[in-house]
Amino acid sequence: MNRHTSLKALLRILILIVIASLFLYSFGSAEVSQLNLSRTSREELLQFMDEISSVIDLYHSTSSNLESELLGRVKTSVESYFDKKDISVSWPWFDYSYSRDGDLYTVSTHVEYRDSNNKKQEPNVYSELFSVDDNIQIYYLTIGNEAIIDSRNMLPNSIWDKEPEPIISSITGLNLTDYTTDELHSLLNQTTDELKRNHEPKSSVTDTIRSMTVTATEKYLSERDSTISWPWFDYTYTNDWDLYTFTAPVTVKSSAGKSDMDVYSEAYPINGQYTLTYLSIGDDIVLDNRELVNSDTDMSSSIDVSAVNSAVSGNNGISSSLDTDTEPVIMQLGSTGEDVRILQEYLHELGFLSGSADGNFGNKTKKAVLSFQKANKLTADGNVTQSLFDLIEQSITSVPEKVQRYTSVELYEQYKQNEVAADAELKGKTIEVSGTIYSIDSTSFLFSTTYTVLLYVDEWGINDVYCYFGEEKLNEVASLRKDQKVVIRGVCDGLGLFGDPELTKCEVIE
Repeated sequence: MNRHTSLKALLRILILIVIASLFLYSFGSAEVSQLNLSRTSREELLQFMDEISSVIDLYHSTSSNLESELLGRVKTSVESYFDKKDISVSWPWFDYSYSRDGDLYTVSTHVEYRDSNNKKQEPNVYSELFSVDDNIQIYYLTIGNEAIIDSRNMLPNSIWDKEPEPIISSITGLNLTDYTTDELHSLLNQTTDELKRNHEPKSSVTDTIRSMTVTATEKYLSERDSTISWPWFDYTYTNDWDLYTFTAPVTVKSSAGKSDMDVYSEAYPINGQYTLTYLSIGDDIVLDNRELVNSDTDMSSSIDVSAVNSAVSGNNGISSSLDTDTEPVIMQLGSTGEDVRILQEYLHELGFLSGSADGNFGNKTKKAVLSFQKANKLTADGNVTQSLFDLIEQSITSVPEKVQRYTSVELYEQYKQNEVAADAELKGKTIEVSGTIYSIDSTSFLFSTTYTVLLYVDEWGINDVYCYFGEEKLNEVASLRKDQKVVIRGVCDGLGLFGDPELTKCEVIE
């Protein structure tokens, strides 16, 4: 190819680019201006996305039958062009791209053939088709750099042959039939961005909400002599600015039998802390303080959820916020007096401290405070602030019964002596088991992971106590090691598949 021919080919390409740009401009494919969706709720955003998607499906998508018709017309024109040159072409098995904007369609692919020098050629094929009175015709077709059909000047200045009935969004009021495919996808992207910005649940908050919901639910049911089984996964969270919802399918056991139902809760930051404002268990409304959420508040500018503290699983199940870093310490190692004695009594009642309350804050009391802090996901330093003392005091009312403590050997022996009696006493109840770790394993099933920690019962590791941790406990389990002595709190689930005691919903407290 000489220099003159190269320049000529380059000039053709530039002309095609200019024509394509003018064509796209004439069909209004300019970028959609940014919508203000900041005051649109999550449900409204999802509905708007559904409206956009339905218009895309209706007017901007191609079916297999339609694609066959479009490609058939393109093939006829391309093969006719090459037949005049006495060239036989073949079509690829794949490499077909289709698009639609109302009554305007495009097809992109390539063909293969041998030229007069037996050299393989694979020029791209691009075509634009338009439907007039339901008759689809080619108005523009290029093979390589050559336009063999160009009737763009006959196209209307619209993506429609006949304007369809307007489809007006009930959320934004936009006529969605006025928009091209690219513009509709731009609207989808804007809506998705808004969902992520103000309506995407954050794990730091969902952990808090779930902990509060679990605590309040179990307290309510225990007072009615009922137990609850939580799922390993299938927890649903939503977020409207800072108003969170939580839903989980559960099984509740009572004297009347077993029932499957949903636990549903709502939580909102009030006075700097996330607070349960609504809780229902099946048809029972346990808590309804929705009036605490000020309907006049601009929710889109409410408290920054990044400032929310970790979940406090041992409180009364209504609120969760505790910052001990800036509070003065009122009791610590070496403290004495009546306040220390009361603290010791509380810790003893909660199952964190054994022995008598003597009013002396020694190592044993500090260890009990540390255990309480760890169990409630607080900064564990063994010191007591006023907020921590208040929380310990409040926790007394949330403990349905004294948590029983066993060694792994004691628990195993109790079940081996009489499984029926052991189940009657322990199954479905929260207990604590101390022992030495034999192994740490993980098991993945469907979309969730379960971590299993085995506690020694005998020196051969044949008999064990199985402790199951949910996937939210990854970091906690990852910090453990074989032969480590631990105290694990969990719900007793009786004997498992291998005839060993099992605990579910476990956490390490010491």
